[in-house]
Amino acid sequence: MLAFRLTGVTFVRIAFAVGMLFAFQACISDKEICIVLGEHAGKTEQLTASHLKADLEGVLGRTVQIRSEKELGSISGQILLMGTPASHSSIAKLAAEKVLNLSKDFPGSRGGIWAGIRQQGQRMAVLAGSDVQGMQYAVYQYCREILGVDPFAYWSGKSVELFPGLDVFDFPDRVIEAPEIPILCYFENDVDELANIKSPKLEYDWQNYTEMINSLVRLKYNAIQLFDMLGRPEFFLRPEYQLIRPGYDIRLSYIDSLITYAQDMGMMVQIDMALGYKIRPMAQEKADCWKRNKQDWIDTWIYYLEDTPLGKADIFSLRPRNQVWDWEYKSSCGEEKIEVFNEVCVELGAVLDRYKPEATKVLICYHDGMEMFNQGFGPPDDWIIAWSDDGYA
Repeated sequence: MLAFRLTGVTFVRIAFAVGMLFAFQACISDKEICIVLGEHAGKTEQLTASHLKADLEGVLGRTVQIRSEKELGSISGQILLMGTPASHSSIAKLAAEKVLNLSKDFPGSRGGIWAGIRQQGQRMAVLAGSDVQGMQYAVYQYCREILGVDPFAYWSGKSVELFPGLDVFDFPDRVIEAPEIPILCYFENDVDELANIKSPKLEYDWQNYTEMINSLVRLKYNAIQLFDMLGRPEFFLRPEYQLIRPGYDIRLSYIDSLITYAQDMGMMVQIDMALGYKIRPMAQEKADCWKRNKQDWIDTWIYYLEDTPLGKADIFSLRPRNQVWDWEYKSSCGEEKIEVFNEVCVELGAVLDRYKPEATKVLICYHDGMEMFNQGFGPPDDWIIAWSDDGYA
């Protein structure tokens, strides 16, 4: 019997001629498959191509090459073009000639396409996007639906099904629509289990972190908020955590590497501008009284942006709560919390406009946030307000 798999479904047909069966498998297996990147492919495209290569090799059980479009004329095997019109001149040319229905505006930002074509008798497949994220989504959806690769494979232990006879170029032309949510951000919070799998404790090991990012991108997340890994106060102030890792501290060079990998994979990085991180922890008595310690708050924000890798972030958030511990802001000097955070948002916004004018500002309101908002709390108009129904959403 010969099994054909299309869009993740396996169909079984009886092969009446065994000789024809072996000939069919040989004609696919003997042809070299090359992923061809554009001359201007950046780090994100290169990493995505390496994942596509690994997935193809896992399914087919043979080597797949990654080549540059400069070598296109010398490739005799089956060609898979991967990229965007901006990074790949061959894709741009096919789009200009209307062979591909692809442009900056179609499918549009974060949208992609699948297409099968023939050029001068050569069989080609195209996994491309209007932009880099659209290209990623086209590639990873292809890996999921055509190759049968589980986005959670690293975590679930589900191995790729070996299928040497699969015609990986046999798929329908398709538009991969952009996600409806513009920023889908994974909040890295309460991750003790993941941070305690390997030593040193209370920080991600590199393999788990990078595989988490890879899975998130396959699921169309385009941002991650680092939180625990910046050194939340519990990790160095509570006895239970001190027993887990005595002398706990933060390695800024490692934080820098974590941020860089996420951005290399096309994700934005979000940082909450809290004041209790081990990076530069503020005493609780200063965090409880804005009007007397305003400059200390501002100096800490500036320190993050000037002297730490946090300045590389793309999104900066604020919670109208205690800035060291995750509880309601209760002033120790007679302040009204709504007035405090109306002013805090303006001051932090001014700092961000000075140091990171292109950054996105997000106000995360939960627990008592809606009550505050209904009583007159509100940031400037250039902040995004993110609501949740309670303290757990």
